[in-house]
Amino acid sequence: MTSSTLGIVDIDHLMIRARSLEHAAAAYEKFGFFVCPPRRKIDMSAFAEGKPGGGGKATLNNRHIIFKPYPGRTDVANFLEFMCIEDPLATPPKVMQLMSFLGDSEGPKTVVCLVNDLDRSLAEFTRRGFEAPPTIPFETGWDDVERGSFVRIQARPFVPPPGQMPLQMNCYETSTLDTYQYTPWTVHPNTARCLAGITSVSENLVRDAEFMATRIFDTEPVFRGSDEATIKVRDIEWRIVTPRRFK
Repeated sequence: MTSSTLGIVDIDHLMIRARSLEHAAAAYEKFGFFVCPPRRKIDMSAFAEGKPGGGGKATLNNRHIIFKPYPGRTDVANFLEFMCIEDPLATPPKVMQLMSFLGDSEGPKTVVCLVNDLDRSLAEFTRRGFEAPPTIPFETGWDDVERGSFVRIQARPFVPPPGQMPLQMNCYETSTLDTYQYTPWTVHPNTARCLAGITSVSENLVRDAEFMATRIFDTEPVFRGSDEATIKVRDIEWRIVTPRRFK
């Protein structure tokens, strides 16, 4: 089921920029989350040719906190992703351009939506006047040492260059949706079950909420007074608030 002609199934996960994956993992473990082990390293040099990475030098890496699917859903993943550019100078320019939205500061950087046909979504983004750079596929996974198994993950992301929309979002497709919901790692000591919503802060609430709702999600924002608006593709709510409401 999709609500947008961009083919967006729903909000899938949130990418958070971290200076140190170890520090981010340790911090969230203190908050009571189970953090997936480091994924197998991807050779970023392979991305220069647009090919899935192998097992060489990793200059950009991530860690995940995965959840059970949103209640009643099996067609979308649900997780937090910590992203770290570990060696900017050794990262191919094409990859740095793709990930330029990460910037210098830590914190949430982009809302990632799942699509089932990325090529069709790219064509629609282009038709709507957005710049659509080439996608870069990757394939890697996690080693589950406790169970002696390999948890494969594969994805192909599309990242619109920053500045084309007031709030950064991007799309991806995957053939390994089930392993992004790997059951043994979706149980958290703090009893967290799923990502139910995301909050962004805007200095121009009406303009930004209307742009994201109508230009990206083919819907209308719901305003709750003068300081809050919500956008919902299906179940995951994107809440946009003014700095005053955020405080």
